[in-house]
Amino acid sequence: MGILVTGLKAQSSLRPAIEGLNGLVTTPDLLDDQEIGFVVQKVNDVISSQEEGVLGARCSFSLLPPGFSLIISL
Repeated sequence: MGILVTGLKAQSSLRPAIEGLNGLVTTPDLLDDQEIGFVVQKVNDVISSQEEGVLGARCSFSLLPPGFSLIISL
């Protein structure tokens, strides 16, 4: 998870990092609620600090109960 979060800092690795984190978050029983919250916070921080065009599209992230799924809309 640390490498993927670090990947959020460079534009060249941003999309692969988000895709990798999405895989971690959506894998059942892999991360606990606190870890999922950490991932979502880091991704939201990056998205809110970047211009709309960084990923080539607007991205939105949301947690959906009960499975805490990370939804990425590109």
